[in-house]
Amino acid sequence: MIIAESEADRNADEISLKGDYKLIFPNGSLDRMWAYEEFIEAAQAEWNDFTTGKSRRKVPFAEKRVNQDL
Repeated sequence: MIIAESEADRNADEISLKGDYKLIFPNGSLDRMWAYEEFIEAAQAEWNDFTTGKSRRKVPFAEKRVNQDL
């Protein structure tokens, strides 16, 4: 229930702040929303591969910080 409320608040904020831009997500069509969600997930995966490489282990920020202090 809390997630739904925060999503509703976020959506209301985005609608009020969009200005002349067109809101593309969330959309009234569930098919379009799922397609956009899949696109975003694929883009995030590609970005992670590009910036960190596929062979590198993803290290949480806190763990990096501990290792740097040693």
